[in-house]
Amino acid sequence: MKKITISAILVLISTFSFAATGWFSDFLTISANGTSTPNNYFLTDATPASGATALHGKAFGLVTSLEITGADMKYWSDTQDRTGAAFYYKITNATNTFDFVYATEIILDQVFLSANDYQGTKTTTINLLTGLPSGSYQLHVWAKSWGSGQGDSWLSNNSANYVATFMKMPASTTPMSGTYKVGDAGNADFNSLSAAVNAANSFGVGGNVVFEIATNLTETANIGLGVNTNGFSVTIRPDLDADRTITFTQLSDNSSPTGHFVIGYPSSGLSVAWSDANTIATSNVTIDGFAAGGATKRLKFTNTNANHIGARVISIIGACQNTVIKNCIVENKTTNTSSPVCIVAVVRKGTAIEVAPTNITLDNNTLIATASGVSMGMRITNSGTLVAIPKIAGFIFKNNTVTAARRLLELSYLTGNSDINNNTFNLVQNTAPGALVYGIFGNLNLLGTINLYNNKFNQSTVTESAASGTFGLRLLQLASGPTSWNIYNNTFSGMNRTQTAGAATLNLSYIQVSFGTANIYHNTFYLPALTSPAALGYYNAINNSNAQNAQKIRNNIFILDEPTAACAFVSNVCVSPGESENNVYYNRQITNTNAKVVATYSDLGSYQLANGTLDINSRSGNVNFENAATGDLRIAGLSVQDNLLRMPSISTVTNDIVGTLRNTEYTYAGAHESTLPFLTTEVDNAKATPARILRTSSGIEVQLDREANVELYTINGMLIDNARVNGTYSHNLNAGIYIIRIDGKATKFVK
Repeated sequence: MKKITISAILVLISTFSFAATGWFSDFLTISANGTSTPNNYFLTDATPASGATALHGKAFGLVTSLEITGADMKYWSDTQDRTGAAFYYKITNATNTFDFVYATEIILDQVFLSANDYQGTKTTTINLLTGLPSGSYQLHVWAKSWGSGQGDSWLSNNSANYVATFMKMPASTTPMSGTYKVGDAGNADFNSLSAAVNAANSFGVGGNVVFEIATNLTETANIGLGVNTNGFSVTIRPDLDADRTITFTQLSDNSSPTGHFVIGYPSSGLSVAWSDANTIATSNVTIDGFAAGGATKRLKFTNTNANHIGARVISIIGACQNTVIKNCIVENKTTNTSSPVCIVAVVRKGTAIEVAPTNITLDNNTLIATASGVSMGMRITNSGTLVAIPKIAGFIFKNNTVTAARRLLELSYLTGNSDINNNTFNLVQNTAPGALVYGIFGNLNLLGTINLYNNKFNQSTVTESAASGTFGLRLLQLASGPTSWNIYNNTFSGMNRTQTAGAATLNLSYIQVSFGTANIYHNTFYLPALTSPAALGYYNAINNSNAQNAQKIRNNIFILDEPTAACAFVSNVCVSPGESENNVYYNRQITNTNAKVVATYSDLGSYQLANGTLDINSRSGNVNFENAATGDLRIAGLSVQDNLLRMPSISTVTNDIVGTLRNTEYTYAGAHESTLPFLTTEVDNAKATPARILRTSSGIEVQLDREANVELYTINGMLIDNARVNGTYSHNLNAGIYIIRIDGKATKFVK
């Protein structure tokens, strides 16, 4: 026996011969699980009279032993020129992308039969399982005869080899505990995630289990992890600081729960109808893309850019508790339109069960779902007709980046406190959906409080071609049930409509209030100019539909840059017990006569006069941002320390969008707490030390009639000078805008 050092590709390609040669009656003897008969598998195409089984296409299934114990092959040459022969085998992973056993040559013992015919035989014992991790494999076999006059003659199934499949059993069948390496590597315990998961399903969990992904994996069948973890945990993570991608290629949907990787339902149940017995609460499962000692987001779950039906990359089913998905990339590439989603949680109604997951956490993931026009980032939904309608408690969605075409998050069946915070959202609807598009969609049976804070909504783009009806985009849809929404410290930007509509009327809004109560505090809304403003119904920051629900709109910033379209910061006046106060409204496009501040009022003053209890202390003025075009709505330039943005603090909003502690008395409107203290534009002479401030050719001069403390700052709050002065103070300055404080009272001035 010797190893072939040339590549398998060369072996497969070299199928020619110089003259007439061939093969006939070619057999292997293979023992599977200790059972065999002589010459029980044949290679050549014609089925022999002996009743042997074709090796090509044979599925041996799960084996505890698999051996080649003999060969009997016949071949010929029209010049009686055969001087030797051999058969070859190799073992690859299930997708034939990695060789676990390289091409190995077995020289046959040759005898001359008669005429032009030869026979090569071999009695041997080749243990095909030696050194293999548990998992699924392909066994490749081919053969060659040779001679000096007519060269090599190959038996190779037209260069494709004769291929059988088998699965190796795990070495131990006791409940799993410890760390297991998974991948196309000789030192792995399992060569696929499906093999590892199915072992846990079959043998149970007897301690904390870690599956370390050691290589990229291609999973040809969807996987279900369905096992009682008995209070222990199951973790899937990369083995080291290197990118690992798990790609699912099954195009058809499962017969029961939809999903490529299903938590709460075993693989064996995916091909048959739903059952209560297979709906197994699989708790304490963590999928973590962080590599110890290295970088985050090293683990990716995905599928292919093909027509995957029912493509949900990760599904959480039934009564699973404490599911954590963090530091991962999940990308759904399907082109199919059957509700594709990156991650889904499913409340299940079975025959005798009605169960919901609890404590779901998604932290620091990147979710991408744009290949299909109806793709979603995450969805919470149901299977079966619910009666008791159980709900999910403990939903946390934080620090994620979500880019999706149809919905960023679909929320249903929540109760208690749910937190959605510190995420970056990009809604990119690049097809014509012919329906309403929602970013975060409050859909069905919501109870409790949803806290949505410190998020950046950087892009919300919709394309709508000719259609009938009224469609559009609602970035936040507040609906379904007596839910309380706390919406604070968020930035909203990047709203756009990119294609001229035909007959369709398109409505755009950052927040759509349809049900429940909403506390809308300290948000920054930027409404940019639209690429295609024609045929709009409305373009609003906050839109109230149906009844005017109880809302509190406080300490927000609203800035508009749309020059022509009908738009409003708030679509109608809030009513009791709602309130609106201490907001900053400003339309930069003063020539846009279609723009409104609130309801039908085109300016803040007329609105305040008509509504004596609303927005009395709100203000109108421009606000400068770091880069509104990219969604960076931090306070910048002349708006830093600008008294226009000075608002009474709200006790429930203690920090800003970047985590800065807010001042407890006066704070900035909007999401960002910039430099403090606020600086007035002139000295209050009734309270300040008597002083005369003069601009000079070289800088500034301050004339005082008594001793005072003088501080000189840049417009961004950087201290230039601090002095105790009695009489005259002066300082040389370059051209620019500065702030001078005299005994704590500030004045802006221009050099």
